[in-house]
This record gives sequence, C-alpha cells and structure tokens, in this order.
Amino acid sequence: MSDSNPFPALIEYFSAKRAMLQQDKHWLTSIALGSSHGDFAFDPAYCPGSFNLCSRSQDFRHALALYEHALSQAPNLDTLIVFYSVFSPGNVLEQSPSEKTLAPLMNEIFQLGLSYQDPLLTQIAAQLQGRLGTGGSTLGGAAGFLPDQQKAFMPASYGAAQRVADHMRLNAREDGNQYLAKLLLLAAECEHRVIVVIPPMHAEYRLHAGADSAFLFRGVFELQQLMGALCPDFAMSVLDLYADADFAPDHFGDFDHLIPQGEGAMLLSGKIAQALAL
Repeated sequence: MSDSNPFPALIEYFSAKRAMLQQDKHWLTSIALGSSHGDFAFDPAYCPGSFNLCSRSQDFRHALALYEHALSQAPNLDTLIVFYSVFSPGNVLEQSPSEKTLAPLMNEIFQLGLSYQDPLLTQIAAQLQGRLGTGGSTLGGAAGFLPDQQKAFMPASYGAAQRVADHMRLNAREDGNQYLAKLLLLAAECEHRVIVVIPPMHAEYRLHAGADSAFLFRGVFELQQLMGALCPDFAMSVLDLYADADFAPDHFGDFDHLIPQGEGAMLLSGKIAQALAL
C-alpha cells in the first residue's frame, strides 16, 4: 500500500478504540460519542469510569449504532456524553464527499450492522467484511483517548469564514437530529443519563458564526424540550461551552479544535467531570 493510502492508519485508529473498549468494558459507566470535537478534546483521565468513543466526522447515525454496540459490551453503562456541534444537525457521514469512506471502516471494526446505499461504500464494506479481526494495539491511548493519532488541524489558509460557512450549510438541515432523537429515546428506555456537550469554539469562529447559542444549537434544545414532555423522568442536560470565556485562543489548534495535549482539553474534560458529578 502506498503512503498516500489513509486506510491503514484509520484502521489502526479505530482498532485501537475497539481494543481499549474490550479492555475497559467491565468498569465503564459513561461513554462519549460524537465527532472530532470530542475525539480531540475529551480526556477520560479526568472523568473516572468514562470512555472516549468519539471519532472524526462521526454523525449521529453511527453514534447511535456505537451506543447500541456499547450496550452489549459495558454492563455498568449508565451515562452518555454526546458532543453536538454547529454542523451536527445535518451531518450524515455517508453523504460527505471527503469523509464518507470512514463509515464502512467504523461499521466493520465495531460490527455495527449498518448498510449503505452509496455503491462505493457498499463495495468497500464488502471488501472489508471479515478482514479486520478483533485485536489491535491501543497505540498508547487510554480509555479511547488517542491524543497523538489522527489529530491533524485545518491549515491556516482555510480561514474561519470558510470553516463556518461549511458548517452552517449543515446547520440548516435536520438529517442528523433525527438520529439524535432515536439515540435519546433509546437512552430514556435504558434509563441512562445524557449530557449533551456543545464544545467551545475559537473567537474567530464565533465572530463569523454569531454568538446566539439558542439559534445555532436550537435542534438540541428543541429535543431536550420534547424529551422532557415525552419522558418526564429522563435525565438530560446541556453543557453549553460554545462561548465559554475560560477557553483562550491558544487552547485551539485551529478555529474549532482544542489541542489534545493542551490546557483546553484538560479544562473541557474537567467541566464534563463537574457536570457528571451533579
């Protein structure tokens, strides 16, 4: 395989998460799900009993499938930490021109049982079936957190305005929220607690996206209200860190990702630990 082929490194990355989940499953009480904003920034070392099952471009369809997988693996699971970003409402991984090939990789490694309509993804899924084993190195990670793996930042030339524009196109859609609703209903059925984390963004990002969390993240607040009406006993909270002043510009590696080894990731993880303790 050539050096330009991203598959081997991605297979190692997802296999490391799988290997760590197998190691940790009996003592896990909470798992984090969501995209790179959680994968980069949530360090379970600050939240005993937790596991980072986030991954690059992860949408809520795959997050739901990973939750179902975790239910069969972790008998003491009682809490979900779900990352919700500006793009989350309309993020559908298998429709992403640049990222969609992650879908069959994740599906095969975690045996999620998903199928795809896209002919390319169907072909990749068939080629991968039964070929990715059950082992894998942890790549030096712990509890699903891999601060040194698959953590490339966006180039500075890809400015904040363009980044926000790309995310806002997905913000206007609802495809992803439909799967989040299913995830929340399953959590309510399992009597699991859910903490939805809105991650912090760099000041330049917020300058272009606006400061109105109630608008940008309206989908999750609407779902919170709906779940409250449908399931009055369901424990769901929203930890809104979008414009949290504790996060400084130098905590970020680009306009929307915290540096995994930096103070920002430690700060975010600590805030989640505080929310878990409530």
